[in-house]
Amino acid sequence: MSFNWDDIVAVYMSQPWWVWPVGFGVVWFGLRWLFRAVRAHVERPVVSDRAFQQCGVRVDYQAGTITLSRGDIFPLQHVGVGSG
Repeated sequence: MSFNWDDIVAVYMSQPWWVWPVGFGVVWFGLRWLFRAVRAHVERPVVSDRAFQQCGVRVDYQAGTITLSRGDIFPLQHVGVGSG
């Protein structure tokens, strides 16, 4: 079975007017859900006995360092606890 452009145009033209806005809305909500699910997976915390990692920041307990997503590494002593 094959389709040509005339068949595709005929199907497009035979749809009621409301099918296309509803279809675009469903696709839009689906893409939003997909992007949020991917972001939640990427930003999830990864915890182990040796390190903690979330959103590109890694805290290495054994080495005593914090590595930022840009690659900057700082010793844990330079990280201050809030003032209150």
